[in-house]
Amino acid sequence: MESVQAARKELRDRLIPAIARDGLARVSTPGNLPGRLCEPPAAPRPLMRPHSQPEICCFLQGRSSFWVENRSIEFTAPHVLLLPPNVPHVGGGRVARTSSPGKPEDAPFFLRADFFHFGATITLFRQVAGTTLMAPDCAVADRRVLDAVDALVEELARKPECHDVIAHGLLLEILGRLARAPLLPEVDQIISALDLLADSRPLPPLLSEAVHYLVRHFDQPLTLARIAAALQVSPSTLGHEFKSATGRSVMAYLTEVRIAAAKSLLQLPVRVSGVSEMVGFSDPAYFSRVFHARVGMSASDYRAQHHP
Repeated sequence: MESVQAARKELRDRLIPAIARDGLARVSTPGNLPGRLCEPPAAPRPLMRPHSQPEICCFLQGRSSFWVENRSIEFTAPHVLLLPPNVPHVGGGRVARTSSPGKPEDAPFFLRADFFHFGATITLFRQVAGTTLMAPDCAVADRRVLDAVDALVEELARKPECHDVIAHGLLLEILGRLARAPLLPEVDQIISALDLLADSRPLPPLLSEAVHYLVRHFDQPLTLARIAAALQVSPSTLGHEFKSATGRSVMAYLTEVRIAAAKSLLQLPVRVSGVSEMVGFSDPAYFSRVFHARVGMSASDYRAQHHP
């Protein structure tokens, strides 16, 4: 499976030049899906859930199918799919065959970016031997990218005068920031260790979804009830199954993700109070206590010791 560095090279070398040349002709939204409608796959339609953050799917190679609301659409790379919040979708469940399956560059390959106050998480999808593989998420730090995404969603929704020119520029800015933003290594490490939560056994589907939900929403004010509602299960069921499989509670794991993100963000020139807010703590004093308890030193001392 390609690394995120390989995907970002595809962004720089192929997708960004195509968007710069062709503009919004290579961009789709739920209200404007120029991709080819696919025949429904033989398997049942995958379970789709809406998302509370904007997402962008960058189709980098080959032809990939993607469920958007009630339609399965095929997109040919290079192309961008912009998904505003609360649009049910799923990608990677079935990928269309290519005309030249023997060529690696023709194999369906795309990334999904989810945007947050600290930057974005990136997930890679690739078809290998008819099976769609999903790489663990990684995180990139760029506080300006979410503002650009929100502005892009608004321009394409409202379509004011000159919206196409402004949206074109915003999309190029977003792709450029994804291609160059620094990786957050602490977050990558905790995401890559998901399988270790259950003593190296694969997590059941519900718990895998829960973990990925926490990774993508840790900067929000989460409660067990809110997490369970997003996953369409009861809080007691989620709490019991998560603790049985991983040996820790849902909220304890959420705290681990937040502290891992904070350790990465302390590498950047951001005030400690700003880091606290970016990782989901509304009270900087409480964040400081939790950080000290988990890491064994204050956030300021950690920054001075590890990233002078």
